[in-house]
Amino acid sequence: MPRLGEVFSFGMTAPSDMSALIAAIAEGRIDPVAVVCIYVKTEGNGQDNDFSRDVAAMTLQGIFSRYGAAPVLIASGGCEGVLSPHYIVVQRRDVQDAQTDDTRALAVGHARTRLLAPEEIGTLGQVRATAEAVETAMQDAGMTAADVAFVQIKAALLTDAAIADAMGRKVEVRAIRPHASKPLTRAACAIGVAAALGEVDMAGLNDASLEDGRLQTSRAIVTPGNTDMRCDIIVFGHASGWIGPHRVGATALQDLIDLKSATGLLRRLGFTPDPQLAVTESTRIDGVLFKGDPPAAEVIRGRRHVIWRDSDIQPPRHVRAAVGGMLSSLLGNTRVFCAGGAEHQGPEGGGVLVVFSREASNA
Repeated sequence: MPRLGEVFSFGMTAPSDMSALIAAIAEGRIDPVAVVCIYVKTEGNGQDNDFSRDVAAMTLQGIFSRYGAAPVLIASGGCEGVLSPHYIVVQRRDVQDAQTDDTRALAVGHARTRLLAPEEIGTLGQVRATAEAVETAMQDAGMTAADVAFVQIKAALLTDAAIADAMGRKVEVRAIRPHASKPLTRAACAIGVAAALGEVDMAGLNDASLEDGRLQTSRAIVTPGNTDMRCDIIVFGHASGWIGPHRVGATALQDLIDLKSATGLLRRLGFTPDPQLAVTESTRIDGVLFKGDPPAAEVIRGRRHVIWRDSDIQPPRHVRAAVGGMLSSLLGNTRVFCAGGAEHQGPEGGGVLVVFSREASNA
């Protein structure tokens, strides 16, 4: 039986506004138990005290719990500049009485890592567990590594309780506060993806590899947040046995003003930016994701920037405003899910860009 992967994009008037989703469920366009994941971009500051993410997540959890469903929620705050609050819903379902052909459509696979010990966060143990789960998710979707466009990870995050447990067992953990574990878990998961997809050699890795900025993947976006000490792995790509109009593409941006790579990705997906997408093409975009960071060296293409020196505005907010403006201008669409925290995800000072789109005949 063929499978159908679908992507929906909805705007919202507030972090608790999921009226468009509720309507889509009532109309039968979205089946709650078929939803794999939801990206939600809220208008808070994106920092630790940004409770707009919690409001959105709690609202979504309340909706899906009515159906006994619990999709992976990837919530990010920060709509600086022209970015528009929105959410992206990804679902997959079996389709009866549908015919398949040789066309390869959007494929979606899901797996979870084994239970990680607190002391494994940010270590080679987490890298291996991630790589194993990526392989399982690929099998779930019927994909090989070459079929994978990108991997989304909702990563395990150390909690105060997990840290206290490790200390009670007199076991050393790499972070003594939850926030400090975020870059560690992002790094381990990204390198795990790179190992699973053949971008780095697992045999040559050790715990010090997590500090080696030369190791990177152009096909991963990692968001910390799971407090149950497991990581959710979602692979996206194209495979036979899947039908539907949706496609996905990913590329690395070499820096925060790399319009050339972004334009190249759109062209590979069948778009014709000139220099901005026409309205008829812009409406075929159903999801845009970017994860990136400012360069550690305080220059971009030889010119000085002050992102790291601004005492009023945190670096991720600069990134969201700058890259969000660039991508919105290119796409003619301000629904861009833009976030920071990109250890080993794309080149240092750049990041990873993902676009979900529909074929022109299905616009």
